[in-house]
Amino acid sequence: MESDPAARRKVVLVTGGFGRMGTALINRLLGLGWNVRVLDRRESVARELQSLPEADHFHCDLSSSSPANHDALVSACRGADIIYHLAGTSYGHGSSYKRMLSLNLLPTQNLLSACSEANSGQSGHVTRVVFAGSTSVYGHGRPGEVLDERSATRPKSIYAKSKLLAEEAIKAAVEKDPSLKYTILRITAIYGKGYDESFFKIFRMLRSGKFRYLGDGKNHLTLVNIEDVVNGMVAVAESSRCENKTYNLTDGESHTVRGLIEAVSAEMGMEPPTKHAGRIIGKLLARFSGATSDELDFLFSDRVVSTDLIRRDAGFIPSVPITKGIHDLAARFADSEAQDKG
Repeated sequence: MESDPAARRKVVLVTGGFGRMGTALINRLLGLGWNVRVLDRRESVARELQSLPEADHFHCDLSSSSPANHDALVSACRGADIIYHLAGTSYGHGSSYKRMLSLNLLPTQNLLSACSEANSGQSGHVTRVVFAGSTSVYGHGRPGEVLDERSATRPKSIYAKSKLLAEEAIKAAVEKDPSLKYTILRITAIYGKGYDESFFKIFRMLRSGKFRYLGDGKNHLTLVNIEDVVNGMVAVAESSRCENKTYNLTDGESHTVRGLIEAVSAEMGMEPPTKHAGRIIGKLLARFSGATSDELDFLFSDRVVSTDLIRRDAGFIPSVPITKGIHDLAARFADSEAQDKG
């Protein structure tokens, strides 16, 4: 998608800028000619800064409510047209509910407070917060439904509950402050460069012959390539139609576990597995292979998610078909295994 000249002049702040998603997004934004600021809580980011010399860096801990930290956050927000709020944790494995709120909800509240203060001194300035949410807010088991943005949310995990609370905090802040707008992106399970390890576990199970379909293998999974996550984030920021709206962000396809495993097996040059296991045995086998509770939730999930709204409002069209994504993933797996042996 081509960026219009006005959009190229936007001042953009990216929280969690040196994470996997943040790095991919920042590189794209710099390529578009946007004025990019990066917010990260780490003081030592020399290597990352060397790879992003055109981005301005702000050191700030979004989880801290100290006056000094708040002032630094206000400075980072001042003059920003778009804030991509990516900071937070991606998984709930091993975390308590209190810790999950401190990682996903509190940083969002602190960011919104600082942004409002930053805008208060700039008459007429409006900042749009683009929030990296999650389709996990719908729950993992929704067989027979096609979930769109109007579907009831049914978060089960502490991670999903914290992401939904962050959504609600954003909407409440925007309702109170006319200088703030939002776009919430409910992003599904991401794959692609930088997101390989969870999928490599499945590859290893296939290679060792330990993989079992959980049930009949016909449950539906939703995926999106990291390149299309970035495409979606840019697309909604460039469209005024996306202000104060929530969107699902997936590759728009309905994948079954069986279909994905058969495609992966073909790329690996092996016959697809034929054995099945019940839920309990399947969980035990996956755990012995190193799968986390979040990864198990993904494998057991059954939901189809619609992307009609983001296609209509933002003109978003996924660019990475699952066949290419699996081909590239298999190639990286082969390279990784060769390096380990070498």
